[in-house]
Amino acid sequence: MGPQEQERIYFVGGTGGVGAKAIQDVLANNIPITIYTRRPEKSCFKDHPQVTHVQGSYDDLTPFEQSIGGHTRMFLLVRSLGMMPRIKGAMAKAAYAAGVKQIVAVSSLTVSVHPFTFIGQAHARSEDAIRAIQSVDATYVILRPWRFMSNYAIFAKHVVQTKTLVSVAAPDTPQGWISTDDIGALAAIILRDPIEKHGDAIYPMVGELLTANQQTETLSKLLGFAVAFKR
Repeated sequence: MGPQEQERIYFVGGTGGVGAKAIQDVLANNIPITIYTRRPEKSCFKDHPQVTHVQGSYDDLTPFEQSIGGHTRMFLLVRSLGMMPRIKGAMAKAAYAAGVKQIVAVSSLTVSVHPFTFIGQAHARSEDAIRAIQSVDATYVILRPWRFMSNYAIFAKHVVQTKTLVSVAAPDTPQGWISTDDIGALAAIILRDPIEKHGDAIYPMVGELLTANQQTETLSKLLGFAVAFKR
């Protein structure tokens, strides 16, 4: 790998909370990037001089395949669980063939904690799909975060409406959570570091351990009313 100024990083999944944080930190180090997105006009980096946008989708990867050349590394985050192994495998194959030397992919801690769940299987098959075609002279770094703290925004409306927190876990069972900013920040560190420093590392990520009882106590203070728990 040449000096850092010769780097160019390709981002798949760069418009969400995790990817946007990673892009922000990478750009702070003056590394040019390319973002693959369905809607470039919605990108908060659309006017940045070091950012190139490629419009495309997962249904037709032609725009991706035509634009991946010339990049040294790739950040890969795919949200579609059903299509995830196929999409990640196809993108990794094209990236390695084009000369990408490092792929940093966001997976899930369910791969090791709950491997037989639907989510765990989707991420495990995705990891295996990339390993199966990994170039011998390139690396594959996996981030395995636990529950996204940003998911609270998804069920906050239900908690407010019902005054109840619903969970599959027992009320005193600790659950792991992680900030999306922390995931993006770690991805950016890896993408800036020398490739050989991380090799084919796998990084589990847990930022906070909270039981359901602790969550209802915190939510009650924040919302100003008593939040009950239902398993």
